[in-house]
Amino acid sequence: MKLVYNHTDILFDITMAFITMWIIYKYLSAFFEKKKNKLYNKLIWTLFYVFQVAVEHDSGNASIWILVINVVLVSLIAVIGFHKAGNKKVLYVVLLYVFWMIIELFCYNFLKLLPVGNMEFATLGSGISKLIVIMLVSIMSIRFRSKDKTTIPTIYYLLMLFIPVSSAFIVHNIFLLGGNDHKIAVMITLNIILLINLIIFEIYGKLAESFVIQKENIIYEQQIELLAMNTDDQKRAMDNFYKEKHNLINQLILLRENVKYGRNEEAINDLNHLLQISSEDEKRILNSGNNVIDTLINFKYSYAKKMGIDFKIKSFIPEDIPIQQSDLSIILGNSLDNAIEATRICDEHKRTIQIYMGIKKRAFVLVIINPYNHTLKWDDRGNLKTTKTENASHGYGVSFIRKTVEKYQGSVNVETENGVFTLTVILNI
Repeated sequence: MKLVYNHTDILFDITMAFITMWIIYKYLSAFFEKKKNKLYNKLIWTLFYVFQVAVEHDSGNASIWILVINVVLVSLIAVIGFHKAGNKKVLYVVLLYVFWMIIELFCYNFLKLLPVGNMEFATLGSGISKLIVIMLVSIMSIRFRSKDKTTIPTIYYLLMLFIPVSSAFIVHNIFLLGGNDHKIAVMITLNIILLINLIIFEIYGKLAESFVIQKENIIYEQQIELLAMNTDDQKRAMDNFYKEKHNLINQLILLRENVKYGRNEEAINDLNHLLQISSEDEKRILNSGNNVIDTLINFKYSYAKKMGIDFKIKSFIPEDIPIQQSDLSIILGNSLDNAIEATRICDEHKRTIQIYMGIKKRAFVLVIINPYNHTLKWDDRGNLKTTKTENASHGYGVSFIRKTVEKYQGSVNVETENGVFTLTVILNI
């Protein structure tokens, strides 16, 4: 039986050492960019793992030297395996172990107040402290590695807290009820619970990363759409230029003949034809000189006009604005898409979208006013929810606008009154 106990202890030590390695890797990855795997990087990780197995096997004998060696080894891992300045890495490593030590001391002292039985405090305290550190490091990894800091609402963090807390409660009761008579079952159960927590947080982190990538892909699609619109606009302009050039030559020849032979009435008709304004289908509703804004407005107008929607625009925009093209396309494109979507289901006499743009006191101001006749829905954070059926792909419009505006320390204001929706966007430039 003692041999079985030894095997169980070894399994527990190996599992705890693996979890410690995972915690260190997640923590360092949250703040630093990982280097390519090299031989000496793998060697230092192997050395660290072997040392952790030895520490876990002798967990009842804490020593300041164990803490020092851990800090040195993890600092070497950070310096060798991750980018950025070495002194900053050492500082982050020291902070990790200081907080980890505080958590362990809290767990041990708290357990002394409970009737744990004859089981060692070190084993139970180590397991519960690792549950807490797994949760904290996972949250840090998601928050600091994500470009989008609003990926996870606060309520989800509170729900995540329930996982390690409930696990710690289960572990405590298992130790309390198990005693020395069921040590093998208790140790195996503790291993399983720890691994379950690790797997849950790892999967959650991957899902969060996937969510951010999905949102970034939608932004890239919008940028590609803008580029395609620019390309089509330029191609159409060149085609019209060559077409008009060819027609102009023929018309000038005819005009010369009419003038030469005194056919004044025909000559006047030819001149009127040359001065004729382009047909309504080819008319550009905006020509401010800013290529991005002109392209977006004219493209959206062409699309909206097919649904009987009119645009009324007042624009005071210079050719060059210190705002990235991709940001302009996100803000203006999503705002117009939302306005068109709401206006197209209104009565025909109400289908007008008003657009006001300008630079005022070193700020870009955009105001879009459109009618609506549907029920508006808001989420828990006060953000407008989409009314489109394809929520998976259309639910990000307003959040994209707000996130982009934050880059310029600006603001987004929404007002609804008497069936009129007013969106005001301000970017500090």
